[in-house]
Amino acid sequence: MEPQDTATDTPKTSSVNGGEILINMGAMIKNHITSIDKLSDEAKKFKEMLDDIFANNPVYVEHDKAAKEAAKLKTATGSGFE
Repeated sequence: MEPQDTATDTPKTSSVNGGEILINMGAMIKNHITSIDKLSDEAKKFKEMLDDIFANNPVYVEHDKAAKEAAKLKTATGSGFE
């Protein structure tokens, strides 16, 4: 049995030409970009909601302030070793 040349023996699976495929792919890319933009806007809204929730929580505000002070102290301590 002789090996077959698969490049010439491959049957065409569809009659869609390259131009139609390119146009379809372009439309799909645009749809995905639109979806990404919408999801990004939704994510920003949810982030703002969470930020508001945390900003209105006195325990979180107190702990955030303490964490920022600790970060400043750590930075100041670390810069003394240069």
